Amino acid sequence: LQQRVETASNLIVRFEFAEARDAFAALRVGLAADDPLYRQATFGQAVAAQHVQPPDPALISEAERLFNELADDGTNDSLAARSLLNAGRILELRDYLNDPERPNEAVAVYRRVIVEYPDLPIAHEAALRIGGAQLQQFADPAVVAEGVAFVESHLADHPDNPFAGAMHLTMYDHYRPRNAGADALRHLEAGDAAGLPVARVGEYYWQAG
Repeated sequence: LQQRVETASNLIVRFEFAEARDAFAALRVGLAADDPLYRQATFGQAVAAQHVQPPDPALISEAERLFNELADDGTNDSLAARSLLNAGRILELRDYLNDPERPNEAVAVYRRVIVEYPDLPIAHEAALRIGGAQLQQFADPAVVAEGVAFVESHLADHPDNPFAGAMHLTMYDHYRPRNAGADALRHLEAGDAAGLPVARVGEYYWQAG
């Protein structure tokens, strides 16, 4: 069975998502819900279903259901944490035509990640996602302001977190078009110190002028 899991996982690596989804679904049949292989197969099926092209509303719903199943199965491990975050991303993003964006629901899920897994690096990834989801709600300035305050506070409390560089760039991208030059430069320099993506260092400093 472990070999079948690895074979199905390799299908994902090769972007053969429909085949991977079917392979993982077949693996789950007959396995107990508390079997580690069942959980691996469930996660694999969810990831594959989410990425089948073209996106299929039924498969996106399937992925969301499976991620939530893992998130709520009581194991409270890193796989459950990742599943919870992935369920939030499905809520946040538009996967197909007329797919409703649900950023506020996504933020609630991301907050769960932080509360339930405060000692895992994924908590900081969830904080990054909260900022991203709120800063994109241009029609609601109060939500945008809440996102700004949240990311600034998280960076102040966790300046060396593994997602600090990405958080600083998120704030730079927020401040720069709003002519908040001092704040933009502050985050650009802090992001550089935290580790900007190498391919984008020149781009960002060129934009900063």
